[in-house]
Amino acid sequence: MSSKAPVSETFGRIKVEVNFATGSCAITHPAQGLIGEVAKTFTLRTIEEIRGAYEVHTRFSKQPKKHPHSADMAAALKFAGMHLATSQGGKR
Repeated sequence: MSSKAPVSETFGRIKVEVNFATGSCAITHPAQGLIGEVAKTFTLRTIEEIRGAYEVHTRFSKQPKKHPHSADMAAALKFAGMHLATSQGGKR
């Protein structure tokens, strides 16, 4: 694990924070709540989880009317995966 400080980036309305100490990333995205839109956050704890989510959101991004934030989510996941892989020495 690395002692680098966490990095964050925003892609459209998606915010990703990469934590090098834990090897995870937290993604905050807009979601529909009971009354209106709310921000939801979820954490992916391994590079494998990030890769799987990236593949799903890349497929979803081909239907932008149905999944309007998927292209931004895929970009955020790619950012997180590349940073974590680099910090871990390209470990797969």
